[in-house]
Amino acid sequence: MVKNNPQKDSLDILLSKYLAVWLWSISFGALSGLTYSFLGQYYQIGKWGSLSLILVLFMAVGVLAAIRAWLFMFQYLFNYIIPRFLQGVSEENGENDNEVRVNRSSYALRQAFLMMIIALAMRLALEFSILLFSVLQQ
Repeated sequence: MVKNNPQKDSLDILLSKYLAVWLWSISFGALSGLTYSFLGQYYQIGKWGSLSLILVLFMAVGVLAAIRAWLFMFQYLFNYIIPRFLQGVSEENGENDNEVRVNRSSYALRQAFLMMIIALAMRLALEFSILLFSVLQQ
């Protein structure tokens, strides 16, 4: 029979809370920078004439993916981080409720990362297209 060490269990819970906040904070910062980078490209789109439609497409898809990522990040915040820290929900309180909450929050975080990757791909495609148009113009 294995006895659980209460100090080790409380340390594991504390570390899991710290990891959840750390992961969300890093993702939040990366998504903020990515979203802000789309704003700087707005002025460059109009000077390419009919080729601007390609740039507008990349920018629109990227901005929409970033907005979706923001929505999933806030869903993770409201479904997982806030209940664990502010409302005192722990792993012992309602195992079925906890499992549903963890499943929802892990889905939201996965979707946020996926949307961030799509937004990043569109941002890179936008930048490479502008570079290609500049080379072809000369």
